[in-house]
Amino acid sequence: MPVVSEAYKEAMCGTIALYDQAGERLHTEYLGTLPEAGKATFAQQFATRAARVKARYPDALPVCLGDGAQWNWDFCATQYPEAVWVLDFYHAATHLHTAAEAIFDQSLEAEAYYERWRTTLLEDADGVASLLRSLLYYRNQPALSASARRALDTELNYFRQHVELMQYADFRAAGLPIGSGVTEAGCKELIKARFCRSGMHWKRASGAPILQLRAIKLSQHWNSFWSKVMRYAA
Repeated sequence: MPVVSEAYKEAMCGTIALYDQAGERLHTEYLGTLPEAGKATFAQQFATRAARVKARYPDALPVCLGDGAQWNWDFCATQYPEAVWVLDFYHAATHLHTAAEAIFDQSLEAEAYYERWRTTLLEDADGVASLLRSLLYYRNQPALSASARRALDTELNYFRQHVELMQYADFRAAGLPIGSGVTEAGCKELIKARFCRSGMHWKRASGAPILQLRAIKLSQHWNSFWSKVMRYAA
């Protein structure tokens, strides 16, 4: 988001979605805040709203779904240690593609390896464990260059660190979401489409309330919000 006298800085966006037992999304709430070091305001707003949703649906299974950003998982560890944690499948697949190119360079063989193991990661029980064995096999091949080995080590560490968050076959069987596309779309609709138009620069005093109003509208709470405003105004 372009902020006056601060250039472009990263705003925060998150979603709280409700799903039925078949895995169909029923409703989505959007939350966002202006750029802030430490993200304390966003964390407080998200935790407060999530607590209200949990209180209303006490039997719902909580799921934390995010990309590989460490802040996401530190926040989940503090607020939702009991939740099922899921690493966005698209981000996992991106790291798989990087690993395939480290092994085979940018070739048809790399694409074939990527497609094969992407399917395995998505559909097979313990797919990530099988993938790790395959990556380790190629990492130990003498013909692999030093630079390729370093790149593959980085991806091996990534998959090792997120094994429990990549049990995609089990997650899908349980009807759980595995993609953060809802939040990615929220970043675009809540922030980019409104705050990053050509020539725009936002002051914090005016940008913050507009962002909150836009989140209310996208969350389909516009009418209930204004009825409450008018009731208290009267």
